[in-house]
Amino acid sequence: MLALLATTVLAASPMTGDAPERAIIAACLKTDRFAIAAEAARAARENLSSEAWQSECRAAREANARRLSAVRVVLATGRSPVGGYKSTLELVALAKSAADPLLAELFLRTARDQAARESLSWQAKKTFARGLSSTALLLYDGLVSRDAAEADAASRLWLDSVYARRGWFLVSRDGKDADKFAWLIIQHADADRAFQRRAIGWLEPLVATGETSPTRFAYLYDRWAAGAGAPQRYGLQGACSAPGQWTPLPIEDLPGVDARRRTAGLGSTLAEQVTERSSRC
Repeated sequence: MLALLATTVLAASPMTGDAPERAIIAACLKTDRFAIAAEAARAARENLSSEAWQSECRAAREANARRLSAVRVVLATGRSPVGGYKSTLELVALAKSAADPLLAELFLRTARDQAARESLSWQAKKTFARGLSSTALLLYDGLVSRDAAEADAASRLWLDSVYARRGWFLVSRDGKDADKFAWLIIQHADADRAFQRRAIGWLEPLVATGETSPTRFAYLYDRWAAGAGAPQRYGLQGACSAPGQWTPLPIEDLPGVDARRRTAGLGSTLAEQVTERSSRC
């Protein structure tokens, strides 16, 4: 199974904050394709001279150019010139071996979003961004995150149109990998909760027939619920509420949660999960 990256640092929109700050960053990075919170960018540059600020942007641009060059090779050839990119490489291999062009496109789309997410890993930063200051790293992350956000948005539109034409990527027809990576597009659609909720409606009837994974459905449902402010069903979303204490977000029909978890194949009770996650708080 691929080690899917669902990095939470990714921004859903190009940038939060004011237009003047965005214009300053765009001028320095020489592109308006970035995802950085205005407040973080302002704090990073407020004590820098104009020359130092320009130097940080240049370092981020150069690191991103190195990253883009390597990613193009990975996606085109299925080989990494710099190491790493395990999930991306496996997806490219799936695309190359797919007999159905639609499946090949699905795998390539998810390869692009995984390439961006893997570019935010420590291994990638050690390769492309070694020696960068915290400000340059913030700018680099913003450039990479925008790539992921754009890939996610394009894939949402694509999957919506595919579903309208031929329905879901069924396990029996298209294989388990197709079901998994179409699900990943929905899982990464936090910028469009309405789309996520609509997709939950696609998948819910398929869980009982084995045409989609019940475990992944559980993770999707609770992710959507947490983002939409609705009660979750499986208790998968929560946060550290105190040292040594992880607390789940509100759960509908709490007495029935462990039965639903068993049906979804989650492998633990809610109490066992709370204990395990509390050990990390």
